[in-house]
Amino acid sequence: MEIVYNYQPDVLENEVPVFRAILKKLFKEYEVYVFGYGSLLYADGWNDRGMLHPPQKKDLIECTLNNFERGPWGLYNNINFYGIIPTKSKKVNGVVTKIWTLNDWANLMNTEVVAGLHYYANYRVVDVTDNITGWKKKPKGIKIHCVVNRPINRTLLHNSKPYPKYYNNVWEGIQKERTSKFNKEFLKLGGFKGNKSVTKFINTKKGRKEMKTKNFPGRKNARRDEAVTRIEESLKEIKNTKDNKDKIKRVTTVINNTKAKIISQSEALSINTKKFRGGN
Repeated sequence: MEIVYNYQPDVLENEVPVFRAILKKLFKEYEVYVFGYGSLLYADGWNDRGMLHPPQKKDLIECTLNNFERGPWGLYNNINFYGIIPTKSKKVNGVVTKIWTLNDWANLMNTEVVAGLHYYANYRVVDVTDNITGWKKKPKGIKIHCVVNRPINRTLLHNSKPYPKYYNNVWEGIQKERTSKFNKEFLKLGGFKGNKSVTKFINTKKGRKEMKTKNFPGRKNARRDEAVTRIEESLKEIKNTKDNKDKIKRVTTVINNTKAKIISQSEALSINTKKFRGGN
């Protein structure tokens, strides 16, 4: 498969630049691993991803990723999947495995719909090497990558639905291959037994509380903030091309007008209308 690299500016800490030249150099200098926490927790989840060297069950090493939180944060076209968001003092149990070639890495990340390979991305690739613990024989001089979501996805979750049978399949897959201790911890650390559990989570007080993160205002604000981020990324690309002064001016105007419509959480609550009623 021919992979087209379409660079998008970094928005997360330790984000990996998805440039072919940079990644090619990375694979020459380091052994590259990927941390999986959802459909990559079992061998079948690695199949049908265009990889020449997909890992087998024996290649998946159980470990822990610190300062991240798992949930249904992977959002694409109003459908949710497993995702993780940077969160201090939280942790995620998962597996790591070696990726043997850059082509395997690119094909894997292409199926994950990551920024840099897809304009409207589901995830962003982050270097989590220093966040991994519980791997007794962790080699030195390696890089560990993971697909991560932006914190705003907590707020955007309310509009989404679980991908058909996705969570059911993940639970079935890890029950076949992971230890019972791992599976119990999985459920405690943001894992679900099936799609119904995810729908229930979204509609419970706990789920609604997740969508009311204090740093994010109302639903309309969340969509506007998302739009500003996306358009600003497009603007940076436009500025790198010639003879686009008029287009730059128009796009800048759209950004400024959208920013002007974003109000603070306290203002949203004081207005107390359906349009700006908290982050739910």
